[in-house]
Amino acid sequence: MHGAVRITLLQEKALESLLQDIATYDPTIVEPAVLMARGEELGYDLNLSRVAVVVDLARFADLANSFRSHAGSSRPELELQSLKVGVLRTIKEVFSGDQDLATSIGTGKYVLLHDVWTAENSAAALQQTRMLCHSLVESIKSRHDMDVNIGIGMLARSISELRMSYHDAWGALQLGKRLARNRQIFQASEFRVQELLLTASYSSRKGFLQALLQPIKEQDDWEDLRLTILTWCESGYNVASASRTLHIHKNTLLYRLNKIERIGGQSLKDYRHAFAVYLACLLDELDI
Repeated sequence: MHGAVRITLLQEKALESLLQDIATYDPTIVEPAVLMARGEELGYDLNLSRVAVVVDLARFADLANSFRSHAGSSRPELELQSLKVGVLRTIKEVFSGDQDLATSIGTGKYVLLHDVWTAENSAAALQQTRMLCHSLVESIKSRHDMDVNIGIGMLARSISELRMSYHDAWGALQLGKRLARNRQIFQASEFRVQELLLTASYSSRKGFLQALLQPIKEQDDWEDLRLTILTWCESGYNVASASRTLHIHKNTLLYRLNKIERIGGQSLKDYRHAFAVYLACLLDELDI
């Protein structure tokens, strides 16, 4: 048994190392054939189409501190290790394909490269991945009484694209946790605009915000006004749809929009201006 455990640990370390090398892959430094060979040694064909997924155990640091605050020298660490191993086992049971590669990469965090070679197209691959992620959220909750946040990257058909999918998944996870607090699963495609906005310099972003939002942000109901703009624009500028999403009367939504127009000094019927205000609200949400 001791020998079997040692082999398993070595395999996990080898997978962690492979994932790290994929994440930092640079074709000018490492030939793709080198990573392909390493994948084959571990039983994985890196030529297959995959989607990168990152899983983050919510409040894991608080749980770890809670374990360590109890009496006992080694037991808290053993309990934490048992939890991490158990969650990884659950991940592998949900993503159970022979070519699904999953490993722990740190404190309460996991990465998996989901094999989607049977999917007809990118949309089907991402839908398949998302459905499995929903199952994973439920399984980890029921088995381990833990909530998780999950980021999903884009479809990858090469090691270079796999590297991009990996970083897309991390970006989606981080932005999703900040911007979509009522959900647990986030796809990279949801946050392309926010990522683009963040490529602008800090001074440019700050100036853009001040020009479009400064007097509006001084209002006591600014949070409601910002949510109204975001929801209205994302509803296709449709008042009825936006009011349903916000669970408010249409007259309340119209009152808020009129207030924004009055304070901002420019009509939201000019959709170019409305979209600029929308982008500014997205930036403000990012807490820059």
